[in-house]
Amino acid sequence: MNIYNFIKKVSAIGAVTVWLILLYKIFKSGGGFHNQLPKCLFATMGIFTILTLIYKSVEYLEAQKLSKSKIDTDSQREDKSE
Repeated sequence: MNIYNFIKKVSAIGAVTVWLILLYKIFKSGGGFHNQLPKCLFATMGIFTILTLIYKSVEYLEAQKLSKSKIDTDSQREDKSE
C-alpha cells in the first residue's frame, strides 16, 4: 500500500470523526436552531478546509516524488545509452 494513500485515508477518517464528534456536542449543548447553525457551519467549513489542505499537500508531495523518480529514471537511461 502506498504511504500517501494511507495518509489520505487516515486523515479523511480522522476529519470525519472529529466533525461528527463536534456536531454531536453542538446538538447536545441545546439552544435553538439559530444558535446551533453558526456553530455547525463553522465546524463543517473548518474541518473540511483542514482536510482539503492536508489532502492537497499529500498529493503535491506525491507528485514531487513521482517527478523526481521519473527524472532519476530518465538520467539512468541516458547514462546507459552513452
